[in-house]
Amino acid sequence: MDQTAIVAMQDRFLDDMEAILAETASTARKRVVMLSGGSDSFLVVAVLRHLLADAPLHTVTIRGDDPRDAEGADAVAAHFRTAHVVRQVTVDEIVAHLDLVRGTGYRKTTKVFSHICYQLALASCDIAGATVYAGHAGDVLQGNSDKIYADVEASAEAQGLSPDDLRTRLKAEYYDRSQAAFFAGAGDQAGRHIASIVEGLGGEIVLPYRDPRLAYVSRIPYEVLRPAQKRFVKDALRRRYGLGDLVERRRASIQEGTGIYDSFKARLEELARTQGLSRRELVARLSA
Repeated sequence: MDQTAIVAMQDRFLDDMEAILAETASTARKRVVMLSGGSDSFLVVAVLRHLLADAPLHTVTIRGDDPRDAEGADAVAAHFRTAHVVRQVTVDEIVAHLDLVRGTGYRKTTKVFSHICYQLALASCDIAGATVYAGHAGDVLQGNSDKIYADVEASAEAQGLSPDDLRTRLKAEYYDRSQAAFFAGAGDQAGRHIASIVEGLGGEIVLPYRDPRLAYVSRIPYEVLRPAQKRFVKDALRRRYGLGDLVERRRASIQEGTGIYDSFKARLEELARTQGLSRRELVARLSA
């Protein structure tokens, strides 16, 4: 794919993202974006501000002991002139709200941690009747997952493919599986638990990266998309909206970005031992 074709594909992607977000952005409802320090939520804020130059736009960020992710979000909020809420969370507070995951059916500690953090953050900015936008599943659409490329060099050689050709196929298959599971209601798919939280608090969720109209992005060649660096998206944003180096975001999961996940795991381990359970068993019991 030559540079002209890449630019055309970037334009198509941003045109489609603008169209998807415009369907809800034009309403009179309060608009809230879950903003991390990464690229996926950054893109959502950038497009919404482009569509709504002067309209009120709210953002909410979760902050733990590590300030870097939250500080990155702060810079984005300041640039795009959003009404920004930073919700500080601590391990003690998360442990005190373990009841929030009752009935969710979670099996992973990561889900328990993120669910409680998201619910505490969203509850702090009154989303009842609001439209809430989240960048969840951006990694799914772009194929940003180390696990799907395990042993790709050897597998590519065995199949007579170049490693990047195999990566392109693997990320498309990964996207297809995730989309099918998500729309079938599987609770472990990216975006599903944030949707349940938002709806439980009386808001309307918008997950633009889950929109089937963007499925073609999962087929863009791996070497063009460069999912680990989000290069395709960053270059598109830089060129269309003139955002310069602001597009260079630090990617981190909520677990890594808050800097308190390991301490939370340790607290769950202690709690599990007092009940004669493994941490996995405790998570299942808390989520039952």
